[in-house]
Amino acid sequence: MAFDALVREWFVAERGSYNDFVKALLACDSVSMEEYLSDLATGVMSSFDSGVRPSRRLPERFWHGLVLGLIVELRGRNEVRSNPQRGMGRCDVLLAPLDGPDGKDLAFVIEFKVFDKRRGEKTLKDTVTSACQQIEQKGYATTLAERSILTSRIRYLGIGFRGQEVKVEEGALPPQY
Repeated sequence: MAFDALVREWFVAERGSYNDFVKALLACDSVSMEEYLSDLATGVMSSFDSGVRPSRRLPERFWHGLVLGLIVELRGRNEVRSNPQRGMGRCDVLLAPLDGPDGKDLAFVIEFKVFDKRRGEKTLKDTVTSACQQIEQKGYATTLAERSILTSRIRYLGIGFRGQEVKVEEGALPPQY
């Protein structure tokens, strides 16, 4: 019976009644986002699902799809895009608010990375820092700025994974972006 209730909760779409990951995202609460994903990883998934090696980008695609599934309910509030060409590359996920340039909703650029010691990463924190640096260095938020969304309304998320370990870092773009 508890399983039935859990599945129903996943698919009930009440306006404004978001899952805990989306609530944490909208509040820019990286600690709660990390806890949510960690709970999913350890409570539901196997390391065979999430992967421990960065080879062939399969683990990154798994996490990308999972997070995209969690945030898709924001479509009425944001343009939700997966792998859009932006700046000098392709960010993993872009959320652009639909409330216009003078609105209050935030825009998000999300980059996923799987821990890879071949890139010189010693910790999962290094992985997340690399994801955040990639967002800035490759100019993934330029399209948002071109839409007249103020830099102060643009946030980025680096989400790093190593098997079932998860690390999330949220940041804001520098004003001169």
